[in-house]
Amino acid sequence: MPKVSQTGAQDHAGTDGARKRPGDQVVQHSGAPAQALHPAALPLMGLHGAAGNQAVTHILHRRAAASARAKGHRGGFTVPAGASAAPPQTRESLGSACIQRHSAFEHYLLGQVAPTNLASIPQVRDIPNLQKQLAEMKAKIKKAKVIKGSEMQGIDTLERQIREAEGKRDEVKHTITQEMDRLLAWKDNPEAAALGPGEKGQVKKKDEVWEVPKVQIPCADGSIVVSYSEINTLPDLFGNPEAIAKTPKSKVLGLLQGVRQQAYIELDNMYKELFGESRNVLHNRILPDGDFEGARGPRAQAVVDKAYEIRMESQVNSDTTRKGEESDAYFAALERNACHFFPENRVQWTGYHKKARDLADAAATEREAADFLKESGSSKEAETLEKRAEDLGNQALLQNAFGEHYLQDAYAGGHLVNKTAIMQWFVQWLDSKGGLGSTDLGESQFAMAKHAAGQQLTSNPQALDDQIKRGELGSMTEASQSIGMNNKPEIVFMMKWRRLAVSDDSKQALTPKDAADAGLDTRDNARTYMRLLVTAGFAARDFDILGDRYFRLNQKMIDSAKGTTFAPYKATQSGKDQPDFEEEAAEFNLASYNQFLSNAYIQGATKFFHDKYCKEGLDVVAANGENIYKVYGDNNMLKAGGQKGVLYSATTSKWSREAIFELIAGHPEKAHSLAEILGRFPAQAKENGGPAISLDAWNEQLHQRGINGLFAEARSYGAKLLSKAKPSGSISGGHAIDIEMLSEQLKAQAPPQHDEGTF
Repeated sequence: MPKVSQTGAQDHAGTDGARKRPGDQVVQHSGAPAQALHPAALPLMGLHGAAGNQAVTHILHRRAAASARAKGHRGGFTVPAGASAAPPQTRESLGSACIQRHSAFEHYLLGQVAPTNLASIPQVRDIPNLQKQLAEMKAKIKKAKVIKGSEMQGIDTLERQIREAEGKRDEVKHTITQEMDRLLAWKDNPEAAALGPGEKGQVKKKDEVWEVPKVQIPCADGSIVVSYSEINTLPDLFGNPEAIAKTPKSKVLGLLQGVRQQAYIELDNMYKELFGESRNVLHNRILPDGDFEGARGPRAQAVVDKAYEIRMESQVNSDTTRKGEESDAYFAALERNACHFFPENRVQWTGYHKKARDLADAAATEREAADFLKESGSSKEAETLEKRAEDLGNQALLQNAFGEHYLQDAYAGGHLVNKTAIMQWFVQWLDSKGGLGSTDLGESQFAMAKHAAGQQLTSNPQALDDQIKRGELGSMTEASQSIGMNNKPEIVFMMKWRRLAVSDDSKQALTPKDAADAGLDTRDNARTYMRLLVTAGFAARDFDILGDRYFRLNQKMIDSAKGTTFAPYKATQSGKDQPDFEEEAAEFNLASYNQFLSNAYIQGATKFFHDKYCKEGLDVVAANGENIYKVYGDNNMLKAGGQKGVLYSATTSKWSREAIFELIAGHPEKAHSLAEILGRFPAQAKENGGPAISLDAWNEQLHQRGINGLFAEARSYGAKLLSKAKPSGSISGGHAIDIEMLSEQLKAQAPPQHDEGTF
């Protein structure tokens, strides 16, 4: 049985932004130790001739001292040990088989609006509910003709809550109006923003409050300038920064325009709910509804919801699809989106945030060095450093804004489920009910998915995709192990058997003795492995006319090596003159993992758990022991009564970006530490008035509840039909993991240089 990973926040709190000193050891992606240099030293080495060693040494020592002060100022928090935190068939949209995240407009608001102002919205939305409770309580008292002390206290509490909420109405009206006006500026000009002199990579303060900066995003054919908060929305559309950098500018702008319009209309919906009128200038009673210029994808203007959803999701997929790079497309990224869920959302944010801290720190060092050179009269050299500081600061903002999306997802109730584990448990439950697949291909695909589901899988397939895209993997075995799949001896045996059957059809059926005679393994081992392959669904047991028992390897396993049409996968490692059966088995693991991720039915089942806790909410406690209260998600984040959870999550998001702002500004002592921010991540859950338990334990409870009935309720028959309608069983066409790209990299024996995820 798969076990939910015990990923605690303390595992990722290794740095708080202070630089490593010269002589420290760092580990590169290959795992080999490398001599570490002060990050700021690399760009400053060229200054030795211009400013002298003494000047450079002075700058580095001064920055190192500031970093040390920062570490002492905010580095004292330690995460507690152990904390981690037959229905009718319906037509479903393509994307509905996969779980979505927070709605894009919610991510925009989390990155744009001050936490207290954002929290006031659910507080004011709660007024009707509070008034109803008050009226019911007063009616009960009037009927009983007796007033108890507790009832008087309850009335006082409700009246106070109503007064406090009423007092926020003007503030909420101003907030919504301001944000709608801000968004409307983009309506006719997708590139309304521009960077002025000295603005790139910089952040300003207004009344001691940080403004949301403008950031430059490079695309395939140019760059665009957007607000920081808009980058928060992009991981819902792209799997990683590299995918954005390879997408045409017009496509990225169109998708951003769709996000802007969605946010604009959703804000107006709240405005109408609270103030009884619409401010939406897009709606026209005579002409059809207008759109933001070039808007693409979901943008909150549906006439027929289901048809709209299908069309809009297809638009996003079309705009993110490039021939030969199908794994970068929207649907493929959706199939890999377990990194938006517990426990990997913390890991994902941590990686981006640490990278951003290093970039921001380096930007501040460059700028400080430039100031030093100006004072020394070396203005030309100073200009070079200032330009580099701008670029480094801009990269820091890009990295953190992209990564902040995952932090925000950690505060959506439905994202506290371990998506990968839920999928594994659902596959095992399906297998106990007879499995999946009514054709040879379908049965083989399910057997492969079951093979993956039985492993100790990690919860971050996007990380595997990142490693492939960045050329970080040296073998199929390394890739397979990175997702928690080690080679099983029976699978290695099957690779040997497959090679024999490809060259000689008569070898498809073997007895254990035949296998031993062919040199596949000993007779006893062959018997054991063949039995295991039968149980796994990759072989069958049969008897000849004399009643002797033999085993037959499934034809679809052989077809994968032959490259036959409609084979479960294309075995790129099987045709080598010098076979490497361990590598073939590792590739089979990856192909099985791809089947597991890509099956729409398996994906669709997890949507039930996601939707349940996004709508109902979940009471959570942070790793530092603080009560976060109830958090919702996906169009429910600002639900009435959710103000405490919104305030906590929005504040954590604010700390994340302001840490980068302070580092860029050269004030590391003011930046919240990585450990301090991680301490605010949800680590425990409370449900139905029960005690707080770790998120690992809570997910294990979901497993048992699934077996007891929720898995049957979670089945999506629309997703099942979709999986049968496509040979791959997948909304992406089987492109969740690009195994062929990895194979080509290994074949070339020279993986492309990667940029560690920078734009």
